[in-house]
Amino acid sequence: MKILNKYIIKEHLSPFIMSLSVLILILLAQFLLKHMDKFLGKGLNISILFEMVYYNMAWVMALAVPMAILVSTLMAFGRLSNDNEILAMRSSGITYKSMLSPALIFAIAISLIMIYFNNWILPDMNYKARNLISNISKKNPDILFQEGQLHNELDGYIIYFESKDPKSGKFKNTTIIEHNNKITKTITSKYAELIEDYNDDLISLYLEDGFIYEKSKKENEYRTIEFENNIIRIDANNFSFQRRTTKYRGDRELVFDSIKVKIDSFDKKIAKSKKRIKDRILIINPNYTTESPDSALTFIKDELNKLSAISATKENINAIKRSLKNIERGIKHDKAQIESNSRLKNKYIVELHKKFSIPIASIVFVFAGAPLGIIARRGKFSISMAISLIFFLIYWAFLIAGEEFADQGRINPILSMWLPNIILFIIGLFLNLKTINEMKRIKIFNMKRNKDV
Repeated sequence: MKILNKYIIKEHLSPFIMSLSVLILILLAQFLLKHMDKFLGKGLNISILFEMVYYNMAWVMALAVPMAILVSTLMAFGRLSNDNEILAMRSSGITYKSMLSPALIFAIAISLIMIYFNNWILPDMNYKARNLISNISKKNPDILFQEGQLHNELDGYIIYFESKDPKSGKFKNTTIIEHNNKITKTITSKYAELIEDYNDDLISLYLEDGFIYEKSKKENEYRTIEFENNIIRIDANNFSFQRRTTKYRGDRELVFDSIKVKIDSFDKKIAKSKKRIKDRILIINPNYTTESPDSALTFIKDELNKLSAISATKENINAIKRSLKNIERGIKHDKAQIESNSRLKNKYIVELHKKFSIPIASIVFVFAGAPLGIIARRGKFSISMAISLIFFLIYWAFLIAGEEFADQGRINPILSMWLPNIILFIIGLFLNLKTINEMKRIKIFNMKRNKDV
């Protein structure tokens, strides 16, 4: 059995390495094409490009490895089936389970490595990649003129363009915020365009039909200036490449423990908001049990409707109404806080489980890929790659849709990340049962033929 295990694992290694190399090249090429404009012709050292590729290799590996496992499984079992080696093994008394076990062991080993990789290496590489791309973007002024995106790459500026007029090339509904530690000036305009003022040290932005909202010297006061035409000049030195590292880390840049801390912090915020709602209701009725923010709002609405039947002076009724309205506003604010923190919490839960669900997909891919390879009876790279691509697209579509629904609170975030694996496992179970039944029929057929002889 040790010889069989080594043989089947060996059959997986070569296709795995080959498919992994091809997939890495494809994903890296796609990434470079997407970000090519950020470093070409910007006077950056070639080492910066290699550094950027190195950092982005992490997410490429995280995606390529499970798919490479599926390709190698299809190729290995497809070749064994096509060359009748599966039939020979079965005739020798080797069970299908014994054939599948080495492939599953290989997938489990890869999954464990990728779980470690996704938790400890990928977050740090994502963090460094984001910082590097942000620094490169500062050297490219054109990056500030992409519609529908909020740009804060420039120190002291936040710039946003809603859309671009295809005829005039001007940007519509522009917002520019100048700030240091606090917002000092906000500029809005109907149209904006980049103009040449023959000064290499400045980048000039021509604005039409807008307003300037500027903080006054007096506290909590702003002054408003309306303009028909205005020119904003930005120091071009801000676009020089400088190494700067932000301390902030997004959800994809945190390790397991840090994500758990984030989730706990959101739980505490949600609990505080729920307690505030409960305390607000207790002021009105100490015996009422609040089940949810919506039930609390319904209770307030019912209390307001009851006021018409209260035998009190008009002034007293109005005072009670004002009190209830204030409580209602407070509950609505708390409800909004709960919904906001719940969405953020779901986002981190999704990322937490993604660190495990994607690596474990390698095991599911073997479970589904082995019988599929036997049924297809093909060990060619192109056919295996095509089948793998279909499976992986289905898997990734479910994963992306699940992540989106989880962020919106429409599906449990844990289920959203494991549902693709569950679906593929069910498909794999069906294919495995079909393969086992076919092998049983082959065995019965061979036994009958031996008796006839």
